[in-house]
Amino acid sequence: MSNDLPDDSPSKDGLETDPFKALDQKLNAIESRKAAQADKKDHGAEQGASRGYQVVGELMASLLGGLGVGWYVDGLMGTKPWCLIVGLLLGLGLGVYVISRPRS
Repeated sequence: MSNDLPDDSPSKDGLETDPFKALDQKLNAIESRKAAQADKKDHGAEQGASRGYQVVGELMASLLGGLGVGWYVDGLMGTKPWCLIVGLLLGLGLGVYVISRPRS
């Protein structure tokens, strides 16, 4: 009758036949392969998200700046809402220009 338990004695060539050590070596090989692939991974999505947040920020800043200047000029000149509308349009134009200019 054969024994179903693993043999803890060393094999004929002097190496241990421990299945857990073999599994550990395989897992280490897989982890090192994944780490190498992660280093080569393209970070394009992160750069795209960064650029998107930058575009939104520049557009919001130019719109709010145009609105603020238009509101201030309206208060000085008493021409409510005309300078506010002109400031909004100028801010929108400036925002589109800032977004569309080429990056260096």
